[in-house]
Amino acid sequence: SFFKRFLRDAELLDGSGFSRTAEIIDQIGIDNLSSWGIMLVNLAYTPQINWYIKRLKMHETYSKEYTLSLLVSDGAKESWVNDIWSSFGRFLELPFNEVGMGHSEKLKRHIVSITRTPWQNPDPRVILYSLYKFAEKCGGYYQFTLGRLLNHEIESEGVSPTEIFGLGRNQMEKLLTGLSVNYPEFINASFTLDLDNITLRSEKTSQDVLKLF
Repeated sequence: SFFKRFLRDAELLDGSGFSRTAEIIDQIGIDNLSSWGIMLVNLAYTPQINWYIKRLKMHETYSKEYTLSLLVSDGAKESWVNDIWSSFGRFLELPFNEVGMGHSEKLKRHIVSITRTPWQNPDPRVILYSLYKFAEKCGGYYQFTLGRLLNHEIESEGVSPTEIFGLGRNQMEKLLTGLSVNYPEFINASFTLDLDNITLRSEKTSQDVLKLF
């Protein structure tokens, strides 16, 4: 039942069985980090992984005790937090650790701390997928700035790829410029004189992006 819950949260299962997203991931291959990047984008909209992405900053080490105190202060029941910590640890034993979730430190068999680390060489198509997810979750917000994506303090239903994958301004500019050149039917991004503008095609969807894989 827990595994089925994970598959649903990662949008690999729908009402009729395996989803179109699952078929795409099967096609890409489970040994490809792009598959784990797509799944992490979907999981970013589930309560626990959303909390993880929003609350644990990149390159900072979080001890078990401190992380549990954060969970409790944010409303988690004390009886749940050890299980949540254990589930984070299980995620970090999967290739999610290479695409933005980071790495754990163990003492004997127990995880004592977590440090989030960025996705070093992100697949631009996964970033495009996450941008469409962001726009859709924000209620059709298809035009925005890079500054908006880099501002993680704004309360928002959409989760920015910069927050999911730990990407900085320079890296995002390169990725967005490349996407504009290679997929102009999906995105246009321009950076001139300290002004930046990102426009997604409102007639396209995140599911359309998956057809690029």
